[in-house]
Amino acid sequence: MSAGPKVLMTTLGRSHFNVAASALIRNGADVTLVQGWTPRNLNSLMVRLVAKIIGRQSIVSGLAKRMTPELEGHSISTPWGELVQTGLFLTVGRMGVFFYRLSARIAFRVHGFFVRKYLSGYKIFHVKSGLGRGGALKKAKELGMKVLVDHCTPHPAFMQKSAARRGYDEWWSFWRDVMADCNEADILMVGSDFIRETFVANGYPEHKIRVVPLGVLKTFSNEAHKYSTSGTLQLIYTGGWKYEKGADDLIGAIEMLVSRKVDVHLTIVGSYSLGDRSVQRVNAQSLPVTFVGHVSQDLLPKYLAGADVYVFPSLYDGFALSAFEGMSAGLCLIATRESSIPVREGITGYYVPTHAPQAIADRVEYLFKNRAEIERVGRAAAKMVSTDYTWERYAKNVRMVYHELMNDMDKGA
Repeated sequence: MSAGPKVLMTTLGRSHFNVAASALIRNGADVTLVQGWTPRNLNSLMVRLVAKIIGRQSIVSGLAKRMTPELEGHSISTPWGELVQTGLFLTVGRMGVFFYRLSARIAFRVHGFFVRKYLSGYKIFHVKSGLGRGGALKKAKELGMKVLVDHCTPHPAFMQKSAARRGYDEWWSFWRDVMADCNEADILMVGSDFIRETFVANGYPEHKIRVVPLGVLKTFSNEAHKYSTSGTLQLIYTGGWKYEKGADDLIGAIEMLVSRKVDVHLTIVGSYSLGDRSVQRVNAQSLPVTFVGHVSQDLLPKYLAGADVYVFPSLYDGFALSAFEGMSAGLCLIATRESSIPVREGITGYYVPTHAPQAIADRVEYLFKNRAEIERVGRAAAKMVSTDYTWERYAKNVRMVYHELMNDMDKGA
């Protein structure tokens, strides 16, 4: 495949775009990425000062991910939107969801405003949803560019309904700008069939949607995984622990399993709040649950190696990377369909409904009594991740979308 059209991609903050752009360049695509701050020297005084101000020493590793070898000469640093975002998040953003989402909306628009000056000379504008505001998407259209909007979560109306929380459709929410970009796209690219279905269910034109799953950057070997044939069944959840991820439902399932005298233990690896209702339930009842907190990626394999079943009852998700990592380690998966994880029922994992702790408990009890199923399903899941969810496959699929857009341009569409 030839290099194809010149593509300008843009993102802000932490996202998959850095890895995606690198994969596209390796695949031969002519891509330039406009992103947030990319300092020339990660050990500079400025970097250390910023890390101290925001209280995150991990900023260095985060910035390093923006500077892959492939992006050398293909990356443009535009710090202003990120500067505004960080400043607002550290001040007014802490005052509640209203101010947090309004802060994000303002920062996204600032970023889009500064992206406009880089658009000339490109054929395709590949933009993270929400970052086309500030005049960026409008300018791209004026220049005759095709617009590919990259979106990674279910439709906001679905998320609002699933979590029984308002705010996604209010004027101050950055989701309004996200949907404005989606509606004005020539093609909307999403990461799963489930996301596509939520958009179609809410009236979005199906013919404009293309499904391109992301790759899994960090996979873990499953060859030496030891599957327990007796004793305590070890469950694990990784990632941020909160209500939207099914925290209440999973703890409800643990309560049921304890009452049934099923010998299980749940390990939660990821950030959590002591004030969270589910955490308080665990502490009040002394449930067999351990909160580890956030750990580095280097330590994660140790926790995955000690588990049997990965449980992810999310109320909604776009691409649950942490769950894919668990599957790559050979763990049997229990997840909701709303997590956007493609599961072949009984082959690569098991689906349970949202808000259904009993269904989770029933499935865990079944696996407790049928240990051989855990290894069979876990091995199949690991094979699926290693073959179907690579960044090489992602790059090839995205380039096909690019060529489709150019064909439309040639036809005058």
